Amino acid sequence: MRSPNRVRFGWLQATIIPICSIIFMVSSAPALALAGQSVGISTIPNPQHILPMAANAATTCPNYNGLLDSISVPVSHQISLYVVIFQPAPKGGATFQLSSDNPSIAAAGDIKQAFLPKVFIPEGQTYSNPFSIFGISVGATQLRITPLTSGFVQSAFPLGAWDVNQAGNQKFVDANPPVNHCRVSDSSNDLSTDAAVLASCGSTVRNGISADGASQFLMRTISGLPGTVCFQITSQSNFDQGALQDSVVQTQTVSGREYGFTYYKAPDSFGDTVSFRPLEIEFTFTPSIGNGNTSSFRAQTQIVRPPVLLVHGIWSKGSAWSGIYIPKDDPFHTTYVADYEATNGAGFSNNFPRVQDFVKRAIDNARAKGYAVTQTDVIGHSMGGILTRLYIGSNTFQRPDNFGKGDIRRLLTLDTPHSGSTFANLVAALHRVNATEADKAVRSITGYAPDGGAVCDLAENSPALQGLNNPTTILGQSITGTGGPAVGTYDAVSAKFFGGVLGIGNIEGTLTNTRCLHRNILFSCDQREFIFPQDIINGFRFRQGNDTIVALSSQQGGLAGINFPDVIHSGPFFVNGVLSSSSVATRAYQLLDGPPSIFENSFPGIGSSGSGVPITVPGRGAAQDQQDYSNQCGPGGPLQPAASAINQRFAAALQQASVPDSRVQMISPADGRIFAPGDTVNITVKLTPPLIANNIAVDMTEGFGELEGTNYDGTQYQAIFVIPDFFAGPLILTPDITDTNNIPILGAPITIAVRPATPPIDIAFRQKNFRITLPTTNPSESLALMGTYDGPIEYDMTSSVTGTSYQTTNPAVVKVNNEGIYQIMGSGTAVVTASNSGLKDFAAFVVEDPVNPLQPEDVSAQFSIQESGFRLDRTKGFFVQSVSMTNNEPIPAPGPLYLLISGLPAGVNLVNQSGITQNIQMGTPYITLPLSSDGLNLQPGQSITLTLQFLNPTRTNIGYIATVWRTAGVP
Repeated sequence: MRSPNRVRFGWLQATIIPICSIIFMVSSAPALALAGQSVGISTIPNPQHILPMAANAATTCPNYNGLLDSISVPVSHQISLYVVIFQPAPKGGATFQLSSDNPSIAAAGDIKQAFLPKVFIPEGQTYSNPFSIFGISVGATQLRITPLTSGFVQSAFPLGAWDVNQAGNQKFVDANPPVNHCRVSDSSNDLSTDAAVLASCGSTVRNGISADGASQFLMRTISGLPGTVCFQITSQSNFDQGALQDSVVQTQTVSGREYGFTYYKAPDSFGDTVSFRPLEIEFTFTPSIGNGNTSSFRAQTQIVRPPVLLVHGIWSKGSAWSGIYIPKDDPFHTTYVADYEATNGAGFSNNFPRVQDFVKRAIDNARAKGYAVTQTDVIGHSMGGILTRLYIGSNTFQRPDNFGKGDIRRLLTLDTPHSGSTFANLVAALHRVNATEADKAVRSITGYAPDGGAVCDLAENSPALQGLNNPTTILGQSITGTGGPAVGTYDAVSAKFFGGVLGIGNIEGTLTNTRCLHRNILFSCDQREFIFPQDIINGFRFRQGNDTIVALSSQQGGLAGINFPDVIHSGPFFVNGVLSSSSVATRAYQLLDGPPSIFENSFPGIGSSGSGVPITVPGRGAAQDQQDYSNQCGPGGPLQPAASAINQRFAAALQQASVPDSRVQMISPADGRIFAPGDTVNITVKLTPPLIANNIAVDMTEGFGELEGTNYDGTQYQAIFVIPDFFAGPLILTPDITDTNNIPILGAPITIAVRPATPPIDIAFRQKNFRITLPTTNPSESLALMGTYDGPIEYDMTSSVTGTSYQTTNPAVVKVNNEGIYQIMGSGTAVVTASNSGLKDFAAFVVEDPVNPLQPEDVSAQFSIQESGFRLDRTKGFFVQSVSMTNNEPIPAPGPLYLLISGLPAGVNLVNQSGITQNIQMGTPYITLPLSSDGLNLQPGQSITLTLQFLNPTRTNIGYIATVWRTAGVP
């Protein structure tokens, strides 16, 4: 049997003769290297034999241990090797000096001595104490073994350092970021296989990937030596861990380096109950130069839920969502609350294009937290579900930047009128009979005017609903409610309308209200009539289960759906509205977390005829209903404004409806008077003679309806109102009478402020983080600030009348008015501060213009940086130091934030770096700062402490400059 050394040598003669010459005879070695015993390197202390490896093992992953012809080591990792000789060491043993031809690529030595490069073979032994090779940067060099004991020759071995993605601990690359994607082209849905493209495309992610079934990682291994690259998912879970495209690949040469590529695709559901699921990938490399060692390391990242976008409905706003729908905004959960209050009564065509921008904001918020994200989930309430369906059916939904799959993974609708709402058909009918009173009725029920276009679009069989006649292309499910009045409560076949809660939203009372037509000489009303013809009202009463606004069959959207029999369409926190029900919210998120099988493949088409004729109630008869709808909602109809018109709040619409008549004056309460929830408001209205009134009332905003006047004596009347415990904000009161000819007359409105009597325990923005890309279809929205009181009870404290004030740090980026309405002005960063009763909360804005990207910003002045002394960690061979950074400013510091370590002495390397800068002080090591509160900002007074590890084989005094930077892209 030939000796192991001869086996290795003989095989190398046939394959790589030039290498063996440097192993056994190096011309530049000292004279002692001209003759003597050869020296080898081994992964094990006493190798007995060696078998040649196949040169191109393309289908299986090599796993070689033993004597080596070439060496591989991962960057920032170390491997243990032994110097071996093939005869026992002489008396006194043998000492060898280790050196790397290029110390910037790899270091060799004893980790207990901080990599001092000497090893020793005791007398009579054939192997040394173990030594370590530590990878510093990707490249190829030689490991030299120089004997310091006579009788041995100098040897040299090819040594390559390899890495994944980049130097540092961020190994995962989003294959489809907004900039520098890895697709074949801008117009292609497919990822590239071109090595030249894959060598530089993609964007490093800090934290993980979304379980959306669309997002993909590019796995990019880079080596100084050619070889075989292997990828394996090593994390264990009962839930889907995603999939690798290829597990074994051969390197390809690009620009003088060796690359190995594959793709990882995220699972299509999360499934778990925890905040995140660990994902671990093992990367393995084996050089193909003779017998190369197999080296590997594992990198960890996270699988998280897709972001969730909440889209409210008609005559609503972002603050309508109870906090139970908004999981804590932390590094693992991303929820974006859309707000289109300014156009919440406008038609579908005005509002559905805005959904795409809201979707992008949800995805961008998750990306800013360091995740690869392609799709979001959407929970759409009422009209919000329809707007989302229209966006899904548009030609802008499936695009190359979402692989042609769309940027919504699942759509969950809550009480959405997929096939319309008969309440909208009823409004059209009533508006034709008496437009003035119909407008007042809708405002009194909802707080908003009906003439923005949405009423026409939401009517059953409307032309706008024909946009839903085709099925959707994504997974969908509907949650329904049947807590509305039961069929048979009005007569044998129909139901009363909803009676409201504490005076709010009283549909039945408003539609069956009467007015005074005549008063006697004592000013008592002796003749009344219904405001609306009751035969019309009765024709539109529900004939099936409902949520007070939408019939069950319309809510289902062609699916069986998941019904909650006690839930109504909406309402304050203490009623079981779909937006305030913890049972519904819990079920909604269970559905989004669950497998695809609990969703339907699509929402089917609804089959709208475009006639405007209701399908779930008899109405006035098909012919009359079609005429009413055409008259009110056809081109030029009073409920269908020009495309550029938007809905106005009731207060504005009411004040613009007519010029106030100075003969009708509210003399109490005074304009601007402050009340508290639960207070009684005593109202007195004065009429200037000779004006005499028949009907006397006071109109109120915010859905509180109409107060009937009392105690009329010919010159004044009163009304009384108890402010509900759940309300805070401005409340506009308007005197409303008819004269003796029954002509409506409005007096000048006054505004009272409803402010809780005690300060809140806490205040918080519903939406705290805004990552916005210009241009945006939503440049102005309303912030939603909620105050928490004992109970817990939440008040909407957005308005300044509740004592809230706002301030922006950068009006060139974001302006904000006293009512919390912000306006995007340009690119940059800004923080809006809301203050109330000594409490503060913050909304952070990062506005990007792709044409002029934000420049990196040195924000070190905002931080104090504390550094400890150095100590040697003898278990790893590194010098370590603690560094703490504290945000000293009174506002958050928006991220991403990076600690740059510049000015290190030559030969000193930061081991646990996140990467090497490409745009700031190029070539400087940096560490990504973990933003633990919400994943996007470092809060005022919050600190981050890091442990820095330095490789310092020459024992140089370590000094550097630490700075903190903010940049949207790679530093």
